[in-house]
Amino acid sequence: MKSLLFLLPFLVAIGDAYKILIFVPTMSDSNCVFSYRVGQLLSEKGGHEVTMYRAVSNPEATKGKPTGRMKEIRTTAVEPEDYQNTMGASGSRKFESEDVPFGRFFEVGKMSARGCEAQITNKKLMKQLEDEKFDLAITHMYSFCPLGMVRLLKIPSYIWMTSAQLLDYVAYYSGVPTFPSYTPNSMSHKSDRMTFYERAENLAAYLITIPMVEHALITPETNVFRKHYGENFPYLSEIARDAPLVFINSEEFLDFPRPILHKVIYTGGIGMQTAEPLDKVGKGEKYEKANYYRFVDFSVLYDII
Repeated sequence: MKSLLFLLPFLVAIGDAYKILIFVPTMSDSNCVFSYRVGQLLSEKGGHEVTMYRAVSNPEATKGKPTGRMKEIRTTAVEPEDYQNTMGASGSRKFESEDVPFGRFFEVGKMSARGCEAQITNKKLMKQLEDEKFDLAITHMYSFCPLGMVRLLKIPSYIWMTSAQLLDYVAYYSGVPTFPSYTPNSMSHKSDRMTFYERAENLAAYLITIPMVEHALITPETNVFRKHYGENFPYLSEIARDAPLVFINSEEFLDFPRPILHKVIYTGGIGMQTAEPLDKVGKGEKYEKANYYRFVDFSVLYDII
């Protein structure tokens, strides 16, 4: 699927190289690294002019840096104290056993709206971005604010991207049908083979997810734009629905089977380097005789290994 990235020029005006703006989500190191890998591929392999826009919210998410011809624009979206007060001492790196991720969802939404307002009211920053006259923007699913910024910056085309699987709300706003009877909720540990009770639980989770995202994330950020740019500013989910392409950081043949649309592009493994043999780990007879080792990566919530 990596080759599909080279079809990006068809989204914008015809030319040799295109100016691409990538919004970097700074909630965790893994999302930062993923975004820079996308930028590196577009810059070094595609020959495009790539600018990484890094609006910092989590002060501990420091990984990822531009290479080669890539440029970077940094700003502070959320002050460190605000982030720590909202996310708690554990930050985005882990959730304690009694701390369900949904518990802080609405507070995180308010924090995201504050960060959004700090960006769009920064006239110097917005002028700097607008003067670049980007041909294409790539926004991340963590926040809907970049979608509104794309509209303000008059960028003619954009891609909605996730650094994970096809999340329920991304599928919903992209027009991809979800069937809870065999499509597990994004935050669930269930498989696609569920009992009747598990299907009922899965349906309830799906019915809760969309309104929660609507009220906790989209509405507060939309209100920020309407506060400063008028009541006629479009609802941010409408801008998401109009995205020509949706990039999913997953492998289609390893994901759960589901209906899909032509605009959804699976980009699992994007930017990964050539695999090399792993060094042996551990000592003792059971390790020496092992034919393979299994590694589990918690890089979304923990430090990247």
